[in-house]
Amino acid sequence: MWKRLLSVEAVCGALLVVIALLMSVQVFTRYVLEQPLTWSDEIISLAFTWLCFLGAAVALKHRGHIGLTFLVELCPPAPRRVWIAAIGLVVSAFLAVLIYAGWKMTALVHDQLSAALEMPMSYFYAALPFSAVLMIYYELAHVVAAWRENWS
Repeated sequence: MWKRLLSVEAVCGALLVVIALLMSVQVFTRYVLEQPLTWSDEIISLAFTWLCFLGAAVALKHRGHIGLTFLVELCPPAPRRVWIAAIGLVVSAFLAVLIYAGWKMTALVHDQLSAALEMPMSYFYAALPFSAVLMIYYELAHVVAAWRENWS
């Protein structure tokens, strides 16, 4: 049960609920009570940032990103394994660059604070390297699965 509750998909769902609830509360307090919340925009922005990057990882996990698969599918099994592994390594190398650059940027903005809640801006930027690590894991898992599948 905990594995399902802590899955990336469940976290994305929870973030979406947080965004919807906070936006509803924000509209209510702004237009009905005429006293808008000053902090809700930052939480919504933070949740949306994490939702987008984690959603990209989930899309990679389920092979939801655009790709040209017909060339690989035309190959016989042996070259297909090589192509899938090569593509996986290229994607992983690109993601490794994103991890490096994202980590450097996260460290660079850590001392900057948000306006309303005064939380470190690194909370926003950390979504990039974190999701890139997940994407590398999912990409390599796909490569291993494809390699094993094509041996038979």
